[in-house]
Amino acid sequence: MSVAQAEPATVPLLLIDPPAGFDAARFATALETYVPSARIVVSVSARAGADPAAICAEVQAAAAGAGALIALWARWTDGGLVIERVGAAGCEAVDRSVVDVASEQQAFVYRVAALKVASLVRDLAEAAPVAEAAEPVAPPPEPDERGALAASDGDDVVRGGVVAAEPARVLELGASGIASTRAADRVTLASLGGWVGGAWRFGGTAMISDAHEQAGPGGQGRVRVFGGFAGTRRVLARGPWWRFEVTAELGVLHVRSEATRTGGAPAMSAQVWTPAAAVAPRLGLPLAGPLGLALGPTVEASTRAVRLTLGDTPLYNASRVRLRWDVRAELRF
Repeated sequence: MSVAQAEPATVPLLLIDPPAGFDAARFATALETYVPSARIVVSVSARAGADPAAICAEVQAAAAGAGALIALWARWTDGGLVIERVGAAGCEAVDRSVVDVASEQQAFVYRVAALKVASLVRDLAEAAPVAEAAEPVAPPPEPDERGALAASDGDDVVRGGVVAAEPARVLELGASGIASTRAADRVTLASLGGWVGGAWRFGGTAMISDAHEQAGPGGQGRVRVFGGFAGTRRVLARGPWWRFEVTAELGVLHVRSEATRTGGAPAMSAQVWTPAAAVAPRLGLPLAGPLGLALGPTVEASTRAVRLTLGDTPLYNASRVRLRWDVRAELRF
């Protein structure tokens, strides 16, 4: 039996509610560079107000699951960052290292934090070499070209063993349609939306329809629909190549109609404002780089039905509850 060089020890590191500007992927790169004695597996938890004992128990469980001798967690304070370590002695003997961040320098110095982590795991480098296994052990799965191996809760994605926060901003450009066998019920809309945040995103969508025209015995009418919605969005499930999320919005629909009549009669116009709510389950698919696609239905509920006619000819019909289908191109940054 031959003796092989020991693989770097695995050490879980939990980031407790990192600030919005903290780049977990950049921190992971610094850890790979400045902590050669261990493989640091970073994850994110939104538990800023949790009891320290509960946080310690959580990282101990992560260490047990990874077969690690120690585990780390990092929490932010008014003056900087505190990195803490728990080992075999348990939560009664926690080591900590403090990184000072000046109030006017909120952009964090990732190299300094990585060096602090290195000081907390330096004794792992002294572990004895391990015996080479009699049976070959399958290597862990290699990341694909996007570096994605698995997924975690919220808007954090595991990339190469490191949980990196997804971009905090999303811009959407899309099209929506309401199908019907009756011309007055059919609507086609273009939409523009924007969202910001983490696991919970906040934003809204603006929509405008094409000009829906109809001719009747007494003249010709045109209807256009405008919409504005604001709300919140939450990812419920995620895989390496997909995500499932739900958006809930409140807003208003504005229907504007114009009609010209034959025989020299004056033109007519009408405007109708209707409060509305929308719930939209979405399937998100990444395409290339920051680009993606989201599609799915939207259930739209209004406070009243809107029906416009041109004489006896239906011009526009909208019931209180409608189902529309949406396709959105996404830019995530």
